[in-house]
Amino acid sequence: MRKLIFLLPILIFSLGTIVLLSTDANAQKDSRSKRSSIDSAKVSTSPKGRLGIAGGPNGIQCNPAGTITVGGSAISGSLGTGDCQFEDGTFFDLYTLTGTAGERVTVSMTSTALDSYLILFDSAGEILLEDDDGLGEGNARIPFEQGVIVLPYTGTYYIGANSYEVASGAYQVVASRPSECATNTPITPGATVTAALTTSDCRTSLDGTLFYTKFYSFSGTSGQQLSFGLTATSGNLDPYLVLRTPSGTGTVEDDNGGGGTAARIPAGTGFFSLPETGTYILEVSSAGESETGGFSLAINQNCNFSLSPSSPQTFGSAGGTGSLSITTTQVCSWTAQSNASWITVTSGSSGSGNGTVNFSVAANTGTSRSGTMTIAGSTFSINQDAGAVGSIAGTVRYYFGTNPLAVPGVGLSATGAQNVSGSSGSNGAFSLSGFGSGAYTLTPSKTGDATTAAISALDASTVAQYSVQLITLTANQQTAADVTNDGTISALDASQIAQWSVGLSTTGLTGTWRFTPSTRTYSSVTESLTGQDFTAILMGDVTGNWTSSSSIYQPEQKSFTDRMVNDIDFKMPKSNGESSGIRSRWAESVADKKSADEIIEIPITVNGALDLLSYDAVISFDEETLEPVLEAPVRAIGSLSTNFNLVVNRSEPGRMRIAAYGIVPVVGDGDLLYLRFRVKRSGEAKVSFDSLILNEQVRIAPRVGIVGSERKNKERLD
Repeated sequence: MRKLIFLLPILIFSLGTIVLLSTDANAQKDSRSKRSSIDSAKVSTSPKGRLGIAGGPNGIQCNPAGTITVGGSAISGSLGTGDCQFEDGTFFDLYTLTGTAGERVTVSMTSTALDSYLILFDSAGEILLEDDDGLGEGNARIPFEQGVIVLPYTGTYYIGANSYEVASGAYQVVASRPSECATNTPITPGATVTAALTTSDCRTSLDGTLFYTKFYSFSGTSGQQLSFGLTATSGNLDPYLVLRTPSGTGTVEDDNGGGGTAARIPAGTGFFSLPETGTYILEVSSAGESETGGFSLAINQNCNFSLSPSSPQTFGSAGGTGSLSITTTQVCSWTAQSNASWITVTSGSSGSGNGTVNFSVAANTGTSRSGTMTIAGSTFSINQDAGAVGSIAGTVRYYFGTNPLAVPGVGLSATGAQNVSGSSGSNGAFSLSGFGSGAYTLTPSKTGDATTAAISALDASTVAQYSVQLITLTANQQTAADVTNDGTISALDASQIAQWSVGLSTTGLTGTWRFTPSTRTYSSVTESLTGQDFTAILMGDVTGNWTSSSSIYQPEQKSFTDRMVNDIDFKMPKSNGESSGIRSRWAESVADKKSADEIIEIPITVNGALDLLSYDAVISFDEETLEPVLEAPVRAIGSLSTNFNLVVNRSEPGRMRIAAYGIVPVVGDGDLLYLRFRVKRSGEAKVSFDSLILNEQVRIAPRVGIVGSERKNKERLD
């Protein structure tokens, strides 16, 4: 059951006690907005009579029993003999509550011993709201049933814990702040935000009616002139806008002041002059109950700015610092930003009211230039004179030989006061311009252009020979040899070079580029500098045979040098013991004798080899008939390559790459190597060399065939 308590006197609180005075309602109540979600007290002849007539026992004044904190723990109390009483004889306890204008609160009172009655008083002792059964039979809630109230001012409130009828017993009182109602979203004057009212937003209660509401806050200054516009963008929303002052002494609201259903403060045109300095709250809700939809909220400023000195300003090539003043007739917010990389705002990037912006201009090492800053919405121009222009020129050449090759395609990057970049041309020459005062670092770089013609098994052989001190290397050759980058040259470097030459991945630097010097530094470049050369080193090319036009070797017939091989042939014995050239396919009489899983070996025979330290081979085969033996695709034991290191890459279908190198040269006649295949099925099988490179010099496309049954390995693979 619900009942109302209406109080004629105003309570004045002094030193924590209640003193009863007879006077009219104060001006604070009169200025309270109808959308404050607080109902004003009304005069009535309540059965309880006037507050304090019953008073405390033996005429003692009623002191607050404690303080209730919004969001704090519930307070337990008890009503009974000795408490303060209303005229109707019911007992009550009084609590203080400190609130802020615009704060959203619910107050609840529960009890199993009595029928709870809850009263909210303002600081003058007048009733703002009261409730009997808003939280269900016997329990009270402000506001009734659901939603929150919005406190109208910053200061002290009082909560009366009472009962509907004269009764004694325990109770609990708590003041809460629902999470969806607790936060104000910051907004800056001059900005516009877009959002939407949804069913998950805070619900404010006004005369028992619920409105979905979003809350925004901004810092304002007394005298600042602003306008506030709220427009619906979707849904069934009829926007309603409320502006609350920091102290709560004034509330401004609007429904259709922006035309149509749009809200505007002030209505129509013009600007609203803020009455005080502090944090203001904007409530975005609807004219109708529980409306939802999208909206746009804008705060516009009545701002006029002037900048001094006037634009444009001119600086010399050395640059410098400057400042300008902002003057405005209102307390308006502004920002300052640079629109050019060489102009920097050093202080005053934002402000409010009159202010100063400081900036710096970098030294100019190029031609004359112009740039701008945007300050308080206006464009401020800066011009700068041309600087002293310098250049850097040089040539990039390969490290090897008495007449080193030019290295094209090398990137040259200079970082410093002004970044400059370029690349070397076909003759290895480069020229960079646009420098000036200030330090620079020039760094060369290059990618690609590394091939197996330049990095081969002979490079691995050379590294291996050096590692056991059979030969000497120049300083640059030692750099090219240390592909593991560990400061030493060992068999591991040779192994990584050989792996790279057959297309296997490595963890080292093989195939990358280094330069001597690695960088060149300059304290200033205000003149033309020439002879700024670099030496390029391809890591892994220890023999130094790189050329800028190098590519993977294409087969060609070439005569042999006397130092390498007098003759090279690929032979197999016939059944009568004689030998003849091998054809590149199975002989009919032999093919029928082959069976699946049979292992066959193909010898590579050389005649008159001299000083043979390495060879690189690319072999193609019929993958439908043959496949390299998994555990040993080649055999060196018993051949001239017995003491060579062999690296094989058989990952490509129908192709096998071989790199072989040693530290002791091969001399004489014999089988250089044996290729080992497993027969997959009987039939014609072709084996051929795409290329064979001996010591990086002899390049041939030899003929190769299949040995007869006399050389067959009868073992089968498991």
